[in-house]
Amino acid sequence: MISRALNFLKDELSLYVNAKVGLNSEEKVHLVAASKNGHTTGVPENSIGITLVNIEEEKVHKNCNKAVVSQGSKLVYVNPPVSLNLYILVAANFGHYPESLKFISHVISFFQARSTFKSKAYSKLEGIEKLSLDLYSQDFDQLNSVWGMMGSSYMPSVIYKVRVVSVQDNQALLETSAVEQIHVDLSGN
Repeated sequence: MISRALNFLKDELSLYVNAKVGLNSEEKVHLVAASKNGHTTGVPENSIGITLVNIEEEKVHKNCNKAVVSQGSKLVYVNPPVSLNLYILVAANFGHYPESLKFISHVISFFQARSTFKSKAYSKLEGIEKLSLDLYSQDFDQLNSVWGMMGSSYMPSVIYKVRVVSVQDNQALLETSAVEQIHVDLSGN
């Protein structure tokens, strides 16, 4: 689900940015790793990079009860889904600093106009009911830590909190027959 959510956001942002700058097919938005084997991979030149920087469990949606799935005359108990918040760093790496500022402004405009994506409107969100994005602000120490983790020099960037991605494995914990009939003997015998 995490990969599907991030690829969806990358594709939607790419369509928006390409429309804003008049491109048809050039990929300007990429999913990038923070670092690989201690070497900086970073955001490719002349593009926007999206990096997952943190995953957090959404405690508000935590449900301790087992989920029950009906399969014909059987009941199947499974663990409840885990609801996650994803923190993504979106950075613009263009050789000319004003160009980077222009592209990071496009990113902010896109997520300001489209802060919620529902599966009813976007078939690519199959299995994800809804994604909501909030701008996530950090102080200078936190920002320094993020870029230190990235193994890169600062680039114009913004962090968004992507709420709520649910992860569910439907592996059965217990299967049982459903109660189909109740017989009560009131005769006292």
